[in-house]
Amino acid sequence: MLVNFYQKKNKNLGEISRKDSIIIGIFQCISIFPGISRSGITIFSGLLVGMDRQSAVVYSFILSIPTILGAVCLMIINNINELNFENIIIKFIIPTFFSFIFSYIAIAFIIRYLKNGTFKPFVIYCFFSGVFLLTTNILR
Repeated sequence: MLVNFYQKKNKNLGEISRKDSIIIGIFQCISIFPGISRSGITIFSGLLVGMDRQSAVVYSFILSIPTILGAVCLMIINNINELNFENIIIKFIIPTFFSFIFSYIAIAFIIRYLKNGTFKPFVIYCFFSGVFLLTTNILR
């Protein structure tokens, strides 16, 4: 939420410089730590370099493609001995299909929402979810 007050420019995807991309990429590296959302940190850093909300979200989702492809390759390598026709359909094709459908719906909703809305509901949700999860983890 604080980045909305700081934000001075409204760059779109065509106006992103190499420097902006490098800054966003460096921030994305922070997401290797548990509890740090990759999409959250890349959207935050996109806003920090002056992107408008919609462009920051779209750029974040574009950045997810290599990450997702890398995870799929790693999963295939780790399960290479179990791969047969049935496992390929059950473990890869069906989940990938449903993941694509629901991701597309979620992305379309978020982009449409951000035309007029803010990140405030998402920030509030993340804050209270984090407090709840930390509390339950500590009390365990």
